[in-house]
Amino acid sequence: MRSKTNSVGLKVAATFALLMTVTFFTTVQAQITTAIRGTVVDQQDKAVVDASVKITHTASGTVSLASSNENGVFSARGMRVGGPYSVEISGSGFSAVRIDDLYLALDRTLNLPVTVQAETTLEEIVVTGTRRSVGYENKGLGTDFGIEALEEVASIDRDITDAAAQNPFAIVNVQSGGAKELTIAGANNRFNSLTVDGVALNDRFGLNANGYPTQRSPISYDAIESLSIQTAPFDVEYNGFTGGTINAVTKSGTNEFFGSVAYYSTDDSLIGDKNKDQDFNFTFEEETTVATLGGPIIQDKLFFFVAYDKYEEIAPLQNGPLGSGALNIQQDITLDDVAEVRGIVSDVWGFDIGGFNKAPAQDEKILANVDWNINDAHRAKFTYISTEGNTIREQNGNNFLASDNV
Repeated sequence: MRSKTNSVGLKVAATFALLMTVTFFTTVQAQITTAIRGTVVDQQDKAVVDASVKITHTASGTVSLASSNENGVFSARGMRVGGPYSVEISGSGFSAVRIDDLYLALDRTLNLPVTVQAETTLEEIVVTGTRRSVGYENKGLGTDFGIEALEEVASIDRDITDAAAQNPFAIVNVQSGGAKELTIAGANNRFNSLTVDGVALNDRFGLNANGYPTQRSPISYDAIESLSIQTAPFDVEYNGFTGGTINAVTKSGTNEFFGSVAYYSTDDSLIGDKNKDQDFNFTFEEETTVATLGGPIIQDKLFFFVAYDKYEEIAPLQNGPLGSGALNIQQDITLDDVAEVRGIVSDVWGFDIGGFNKAPAQDEKILANVDWNINDAHRAKFTYISTEGNTIREQNGNNFLASDNV
């Protein structure tokens, strides 16, 4: 029998992540410290001091500035994941150098050693290479996914869990009702930590088998730019878990408009109606609609990205009375009997026991990002996440409808 319960309210209204200079780190930024660190030396392997370093995210025009210290070392943190990036190094006494097609991975520092030449008649030396740290990378106890690798993951449910399961220390157990439990390093999934743009999205009340604060993945799979799974990080910036941590960074707008539209569908017409000598007849239907759009509001200055994801499912009844269309029919109970009991319970105790109607399970996700290049030293990112949905699962012989609102 289907009944409805109110979910525990958890409203993630607007997440604010402000990426500052190297000298200022917030708790949010500490979870997504994507960086470039390099050294500038001359042909005699001597450190070049006060070399000016300009790092440009080509797609958005985002600029970060740095300079080399007395050891020739420079660094820039709080960078966007992905790329491509170009790095320009200039100063007195040597020819300027530009390096193109650099890519950054989430929670990783790109090491960039640079050797400059004595100043010649050439105005600039251009070095072009491809450092793709945005694909699939599995090093030690950590696994990284860039956007290209995420697009290659086979995910029927379009869930973060399917990508995280690529880590050799991760195991996915499918629970009754279809919920996925992600176990990392043998720990219960409630001991994992999921952060989206640096903000934790965990099941604080322990209500869901998947460890999420929602019935399904809290964000659209198409909204993820990069994903990192760490099973035993030693860095003190990681905290609040004993199993594993999953860090996700959502997409941001660029100077060019981009987007996608997708539709997924499956139903009972795609399966058979007989298993050996046993006939079965049940109906189900699943539909998913996804749309994304990103682009500039102000060129090189202000950008937006939005993602919409809606899932609808009509699942078959497992148990029910005559006339309910359930897979397992209780021959001695009719729908009239159920209606009579429902009326008595409602009149005497004022409680609605529900019915056997095939109400659809739904899940609707909305994500919106605004990126603002305040100046060459400061960048702000605003993220809004909203998830509303429910699921149907069998409990004590009856179908139970649970809902969530995040």
